Amino acid sequence: RIGYGYLEDLSEFADQLSSKGAEVVHFDWKDKTTYAAALDAVKIVFCVTPYIENWAQTFPAFLRACEKAGVEYFVKVSFYHARNENDIYQKANFVRLHAACDDLLSMSSIPYTILSASHLMSNTLVMHHAEDAGKDKEKPIVLYGASEGKNINYVSPNDIAEVATRVIMYSKPHVRKEYTLTGLQPISDDDLACALAKHSKRPVFYEDLPINMLVQKEEDGFTSVDDVDWKVRDFIGLEKLKATGLEEDIGFISHDIEKICKRKPETVDQYLEA
Repeated sequence: RIGYGYLEDLSEFADQLSSKGAEVVHFDWKDKTTYAAALDAVKIVFCVTPYIENWAQTFPAFLRACEKAGVEYFVKVSFYHARNENDIYQKANFVRLHAACDDLLSMSSIPYTILSASHLMSNTLVMHHAEDAGKDKEKPIVLYGASEGKNINYVSPNDIAEVATRVIMYSKPHVRKEYTLTGLQPISDDDLACALAKHSKRPVFYEDLPINMLVQKEEDGFTSVDDVDWKVRDFIGLEKLKATGLEEDIGFISHDIEKICKRKPETVDQYLEA
């Protein structure tokens, strides 16, 4: 069962999911009245928190609804080192919010597994607020950031999905455990832009900006003033973490994907080729 807030916008996608055996139901994180019906008879929840304002404030109510519905296992995607106290990653508000939700889950009555992932490869165009040239394939796409030339650890969402599937299918050894999911090796945002250009067959460039200029660039890119504060705060917080260079250290890399999936994590090229 898959929950979506706006089913009328997903008719074709819903049909595809239904043809593969999924039941698509109405579920809205902002509307607690949708929780009970969506969770009816559900025994396992795979939770990817939504990127909406105040998402962490809705999580407690959803978790309580899961307990009330009799959910027997809860798998949540979190962020790298979210629950490591005194870790530099705690400086990012986005990470601290995940930590608060993870703490609630760990104290709940539901058996759980937490998958703490580094930066997602799939978020590149979203989080960098790329200036897209639309259908004009000759015009370059420009990605903006402030990683200061440091190498960043990006993890494939395909790897996260496989880990989640494996722990759900055979949950017993994974209950009340937390796994750290990282990419095989770090890559610079310049090299990431080159990989995107190669696979999309159109020019893609990365431009590194000072934080103050990046903040202004981000604020100018939003159409709604209501989105500015929290989205810019999250994006800048993660960019500051990238600029520390910590992700270049070999000690940053976890081998949990390899242990669970019995293979090495995907590279950026492998992800873009999939």
